[in-house]
Amino acid sequence: MKKCPKCGNPSYDGAPVCGNCGYKFPKPKRENEEKEKSSNDEDVITIIKENRVVIGVILLITIIAICGIVLTSSSNNSSSNNQDTNTLLNYSEGSVYFTYPSSWVKSNITDSDHEDAIILEDNANTTIEYYNASSGSDTLQDLTQQRISNVQYYGGAIESIIPISIDNKNGTDILIENTDGSYTRYISILNNGLFHVLKITGDSKSNVNTTDIKNTVESIKLN
Repeated sequence: MKKCPKCGNPSYDGAPVCGNCGYKFPKPKRENEEKEKSSNDEDVITIIKENRVVIGVILLITIIAICGIVLTSSSNNSSSNNQDTNTLLNYSEGSVYFTYPSSWVKSNITDSDHEDAIILEDNANTTIEYYNASSGSDTLQDLTQQRISNVQYYGGAIESIIPISIDNKNGTDILIENTDGSYTRYISILNNGLFHVLKITGDSKSNVNTTDIKNTVESIKLN
C-alpha cells in the first residue's frame, strides 16, 4: 500500500491515481527507463534508415579497399615469383654479348652449317639460335638478297623485311613463313666484316616475337 502525498488516502502500489483526490502518482523508475530505452532504439533505427545510402557507400568503399589490398599483395607475390623464375643468364663469346631468360634451355637440335652455334629453346618450343660467320656477301643488302633467294627456292614466303639498329650497328630483321606453316626470323647484324645472326623459329608469329625474345635482341652488345 502507498499513501497519496496530497490527501493521505491509502492506495494499492500499482494505482496510477489516488482514488480519493485524483492525484497522479509518478510512474515507476523502471518503466521510465524501459520507455527511454525503447525510444533510443527507435532513434537508432530511424538514423540508420535516414542514412542508409551513406552507410552503404561507406561499406562499399571499405570492401573495395580490402579487395585492393588483397589483390596488391597477390600481385606483388606473383611478380616476385616471376622474377625468381625469369632471372637472366649471360652469353659471351668472342665479340658478342647478350642476356637471355634462365627458363630457356639448351636444345638438342644441332646445326651442321654452324657447328659452334648456341641453340636455346623456350617453353613454347621456339628455338633461338645464335651464330656468327663470315660471308661472301659484303653488305647487308647482299645477305638479304641471298635470304630472299633461298626462301623462294624452298617455297617459303617473305612476310617482312625491317632495317634495324642494334648496339649502333646496322642490321635487318627478316620474317619468313615456312612451307609447313611455321615462322622463322633472321636478325642479322654486320660488324667488322662478320655477320652475327639470331635465327628464331616457332609455330606462330607471336611465338617468334615474344617479350623475352625482344629483350634478348635489345641486350646484344658487339665489340
